[in-house]
Amino acid sequence: MMAEMEIRPYEGFGPVDFGMTPTEVEDVIGPPESRFQRFPPLEEWLYQDSSLRIMFDSESQFEFVEFYEPTIAVVQEIRLTGSYAGLLQALDGRGYAVTQRGAVTICEALGVVVGRERPDRDDIYTAGAFRRGYWE
Repeated sequence: MMAEMEIRPYEGFGPVDFGMTPTEVEDVIGPPESRFQRFPPLEEWLYQDSSLRIMFDSESQFEFVEFYEPTIAVVQEIRLTGSYAGLLQALDGRGYAVTQRGAVTICEALGVVVGRERPDRDDIYTAGAFRRGYWE
């Protein structure tokens, strides 16, 4: 089942706000299917049924969310899925600049990032949203 998740730039997604503690996130969207430490003390939660991954910083505050198909991330009515070239065109058409950082493309103005599985492919593999200062 495909679901759309609305990203609120630099604020969060749906009912979840950046800066929330793990307890607050769990109170809003329930417990994850799995939890693990990325690089202690950083924590990561997987919600496989919702096709999303949530990451907490060293102070246990929600800082990043990543969406996988079939969940579609949407920011200001722009769907972060499908054709990579099409997304770049849509962002450019609204005056949003992007920056390449390795395998990902970041739109700082919207606080979002998209990634492709391989640079020679046009399809978007994953999309995410981050709080201010995440890439600094």
